[in-house]
Amino acid sequence: MGWRNLHHPAPTAIEATIAVDGAPGVTTITRKWAADAPLAESQSEAQAHGAPRGPLSALGWDDPLVAYRPILSYNELGSILEQGPSKLYDALAAILGLEDLPEALERLRQTRLDLKKVVDRGRADARALVTDLRDVTDERAERCIEELDASHWDFSALSALVTHAPEPGVDKAMDSLRALSNLAAPDLDLVAAAVEAAREAVTLRERLQGSDAAAAATTVELLRTALANHEQSGDEPCPVCGVGALDGAWRSRTVAEIERLDRVARDATTAKQQHERALQRLTSLQTLPLASLPDATELGLPADAVRAAWEEWLAIGCTDLATAADQFEAQAVDLTTAITALREAAAKQLTDREDTWAPHAEAIAAWLERARAAQLGTAVAPQVAEAERWLKDTIDGVRNERIEPIAAKAAETWALLSQHSNVDLGPIELSGSSTSRRVNLDVTVDGVESVALSVMSQGELHALALSIFLPRVTAAQSPFRFVVIDDPVQAMDPGKVDGLARVLEATAATRQVIVLTHDDRLPQAVRLLGIDATVLQVTRRDGSRVEVIPGGDPAAVHLDEAIAVALTEDLPEDVRRRVVPGYCRLAIEATLNDVIRRKLLSTGVSHASVEEQLEAVTTLNTRAALAFFGDSKKGGEVLTRLGMYGSWAQDAFQTCNKNAHDAYGGALDNLVRDTRKLVEKLRTTL
Repeated sequence: MGWRNLHHPAPTAIEATIAVDGAPGVTTITRKWAADAPLAESQSEAQAHGAPRGPLSALGWDDPLVAYRPILSYNELGSILEQGPSKLYDALAAILGLEDLPEALERLRQTRLDLKKVVDRGRADARALVTDLRDVTDERAERCIEELDASHWDFSALSALVTHAPEPGVDKAMDSLRALSNLAAPDLDLVAAAVEAAREAVTLRERLQGSDAAAAATTVELLRTALANHEQSGDEPCPVCGVGALDGAWRSRTVAEIERLDRVARDATTAKQQHERALQRLTSLQTLPLASLPDATELGLPADAVRAAWEEWLAIGCTDLATAADQFEAQAVDLTTAITALREAAAKQLTDREDTWAPHAEAIAAWLERARAAQLGTAVAPQVAEAERWLKDTIDGVRNERIEPIAAKAAETWALLSQHSNVDLGPIELSGSSTSRRVNLDVTVDGVESVALSVMSQGELHALALSIFLPRVTAAQSPFRFVVIDDPVQAMDPGKVDGLARVLEATAATRQVIVLTHDDRLPQAVRLLGIDATVLQVTRRDGSRVEVIPGGDPAAVHLDEAIAVALTEDLPEDVRRRVVPGYCRLAIEATLNDVIRRKLLSTGVSHASVEEQLEAVTTLNTRAALAFFGDSKKGGEVLTRLGMYGSWAQDAFQTCNKNAHDAYGGALDNLVRDTRKLVEKLRTTL
């Protein structure tokens, strides 16, 4: 809880009043902490003149407070160059107005990476599918492997392979299995009907054999042959017996006889026709198989029994209808049994293949959606990468163009702050993006390129940090017209303190500049350089009571303290008479120090040499000699020189020199008055 005022533990609050351009009155900003709240947990409010209290964000300063942060603490001053290149990059980039471009670049980068992931995953999944498919005995698997191995996937072909049965001719084995699983066996009903018809024809023909009907049929055939011969050769003797004559009368008698005999031979003719039809029905059963039996053998199916039964089936002769009927009846059962076994084996193998193929088909079907995205990514990724490269180059150009005036201002500031330094600051550039973003500081030591952090002193690093900070806070776009800097003097050598004073003077031309410091060298430099500044001294009294009094001139402060002590009635008299001369001596010493510094620095003597000479003088007399004559050894001439102002000056000087250690017996107010008069003479005449 070291950040709290231990004498006033709760409530803890800080309040500031700010004048806002264009707004009447002042705006009051308050930050409060609960009794036990840590530093990071607080509530902030803002109240414009004539308006109700509201959140600090209502002022619209959230972004500017980041981009143009007007307050620089000592810790931040020391860490600007140490907190990493990306933090410094962000601090500078925020004021360039390019927030959208890096965001767009990051989106392009992320899109490119996402596309790469999609493409890589699609390719990896395809390779995994190929590995699984190599163990599958299926022509569809072979086709899918070819498609998956291709540089450009044919989604239509792959989809057809996994979602539809293969077209005929695509997969020979599957075609054969389908044909064999549908292989037709003889229709036993048709066979039975044909066999029955054959046997009926045989029975009928046997019954008519040797009957009148049969003889009549034979005679009719003979007479018709004779009529045909008569028709061709005309009347002639009977070519059979040579006795009778074949003439017109014979022809008439023969035609009448044929008609009579036809009626007698009709039954025989019917029997003959029935025999022929039965024979035709039997021979029609002897068809070739509608599937390739050699293919069945290659597929490991039981085709030998089918082949043997079919060969016997086709070898049945039909010259003897009765025998053929018996053979067809017997062979039909054997052939049907063999075909049924083959058909069932083919159907099972077909089912097994489909069952084996199904999970692979499902995996490929599921992959297809990802693959389409991967294929699209393959086509789009180069365009995204090209857009990313273009935008990156564009950002670099625009970014460095916009930072150029800031870098120039930083270089000017560094030139003032780096007095007596052999380190030069060149252009400041922003480069990289995302996690590789950084600020390039072109630092040279005696004209040789170097790395800033490795060669610069702590004071130089602070000066460089200020050189980078001030252009940000003084940017024209910043709504803040004030700058608060905490103790920038620490670790700076005297020459850089003078430069800092000049830098702050230039900054004060457009900004209210507030500097907090424990080091009196900055007020001293302000006095020596004649810079118009208001110096306030903050003192913590008993009970953590803070007192703010005008400061600036140490001599005036010491004399004010002397008066305060002289007028403190409850202070012991001997203490007052010892302390007041001491304060008066300090006032004279401070004035002499200012005179010595001003004189020596104006002749080109370095700050370090001036401070060495000041440290070398240990008495008020030798210090005055150095101020009057530039030679500390001329202390014996000091009183004579003071006599030019009057005897009062000599008395005051001697009193302060002597009674700083002994109690002063004269009037304390007169001593303070004469000392103040002497200080003024020294300041205006030397």
